[in-house]
Amino acid sequence: MNKYLALFLRIFVSFAVLFFLLSKIDIGNILGTFSRADIRLVALAFLTMIFCWVINSKKWQIILSHLQEKMSLLNLIKLNFLSLFYSAFLPGGQITGELFKFYKIAKDNQNRSILAISVFADKLSGLMAAILIGLAGLLLSKSEIANYHAILTIFLLLTTLSSLILIFFYSRLFIFIKSYLFRWQQIKYLGKIYEFYILFEKFVGAGKFMLIVLSYGILFQLLNVFYIYLLAISLGINVGYIDLIWVTSLASLILIIPVTVMGLGLREVSLIYLLGLIGVAAADAFSLSITIFVLSLLGGLGGIIFEYIDEIYLEYVKKNN
Repeated sequence: MNKYLALFLRIFVSFAVLFFLLSKIDIGNILGTFSRADIRLVALAFLTMIFCWVINSKKWQIILSHLQEKMSLLNLIKLNFLSLFYSAFLPGGQITGELFKFYKIAKDNQNRSILAISVFADKLSGLMAAILIGLAGLLLSKSEIANYHAILTIFLLLTTLSSLILIFFYSRLFIFIKSYLFRWQQIKYLGKIYEFYILFEKFVGAGKFMLIVLSYGILFQLLNVFYIYLLAISLGINVGYIDLIWVTSLASLILIIPVTVMGLGLREVSLIYLLGLIGVAAADAFSLSITIFVLSLLGGLGGIIFEYIDEIYLEYVKKNN
């Protein structure tokens, strides 16, 4: 019952926000933006989005390999698209999507703690990459940005937090904290914290590995921005790629908040505000956001179809053996 209530509340918030936005924006302008859409560029953007998730799945495969777990790239791609779908319709948003990925990957595997860490590391590396390129995009931007210093402060704080996380894996610091947790593990809750803490030991001192993972994360984020840039061009929206880097990065961080369905409503508010800082009309930002939502939903539906075909194939193999 609580799950259904949470889902209902997210749907309510999404539609309430959309209704409010539509009451403030001329619907004629929104329809005008959609009427200018170049379908060929939209199709190219969709293919770029798929390639983005191939890159992200490769990053996840590298993390699993470092943890001495082998998974096929095709299976990880499928899980990522399924995650998109379930994060849209189940309570918890992106968090639920990540939990679903863990459930699917760990269902027939005994090393569940290791697999959980792989999902966590995959998500964390993606967020850190988004923060780094977001800061770079903001510093490289040549546009007049309203509230520039406030946005810069946010990125600097997030970058500092990311740096502290990386420092956490410095071997001497990790071992120092581990020794104290070991001594105090008999205290209530600290034992569980210690068990969770030592799971990260495989990442300690693995500088080259972390650099590779972060590089894949940055590539994924840059390609993700490029697909959104293609959508903006297809809708006739005048916005530069560099500006979209920091706008998309900050919007993606906001979308972690699980208060709406697949970010619907929250994404629109974020993009209208952030793109408005560089002079993009609210109707154009709204249209771009809805287009991003539709393509993400199509990707999630593709994952469901892929899963269904896979199950039919497995049933066929069982019957013929």
